[in-house]
Amino acid sequence: MSSSELINVNTVPDVDTAIEQWNVYQRLCGKKGILDENDFQKIMIKEKDPATGEYVSVEREFKKKSAWQKLGRAFNVDTRIVTHEFMRTKTGRINEAYYCVCATLPNGRSVESDALCSRSERGKQKVSDHTIISTAKTRATNRAISELIGAGEVSSEEMTAEETANKMRREHNKKMIDVKINNEEFTTGDKLQDVDYDPVSLNYARTIKASLQQTKSIINKVSMKNRLLVLIENGDISADMEDKLLSFINEHCPEAIEEESV
Repeated sequence: MSSSELINVNTVPDVDTAIEQWNVYQRLCGKKGILDENDFQKIMIKEKDPATGEYVSVEREFKKKSAWQKLGRAFNVDTRIVTHEFMRTKTGRINEAYYCVCATLPNGRSVESDALCSRSERGKQKVSDHTIISTAKTRATNRAISELIGAGEVSSEEMTAEETANKMRREHNKKMIDVKINNEEFTTGDKLQDVDYDPVSLNYARTIKASLQQTKSIINKVSMKNRLLVLIENGDISADMEDKLLSFINEHCPEAIEEESV
């Protein structure tokens, strides 16, 4: 089965067809396919050793922008920008860029994915505004194509950002203003205007918003989820709340916190 035949499948495939489709993708990505060593970047990551249970450094290969461009052309993927947003400093310099990109196959199947790029990342402090913008767009485009045809693989551009985020967390995120949770930041349930929202989750969401506002960051689902993980890592929010708050942010934010000021 060719890649053009693969993308024209409009029905739910049986097991044999699904395996054949996956094999087509694997062959395209292999050494005898359309990708070469220049389309990959080797990055050291932390993985849990199943034998010892400890985290160890392992070198893995991740697809670069060029790889996703080649695969996008092979599968006739069309991409378009759904929306974008820039957060600027007082001098007009772009501090953060956000993009949402939609990737579509010829059979009509589509996926929307978004991504951020911030000057708080390692190596991004002195780059041009264009670099911040193009990096955010590249990450969103790569992610959309990946989720559409590549089983949600993470691109090298995203891994570089994740590596930076992990380093920032290990250093307790010194460039961010610490937001400690205390009783003054909470509103009792009887004072909430919208009873449809879980009051505990809503108060945590407001705390996350306050943290983003103090660092003059873009406030959307992606930035809120990223900041939540940072606050959990720093011990400001209990790890037991992670799943509940991620679900709340996905379903209600930022609309819920826009109704009232923090």
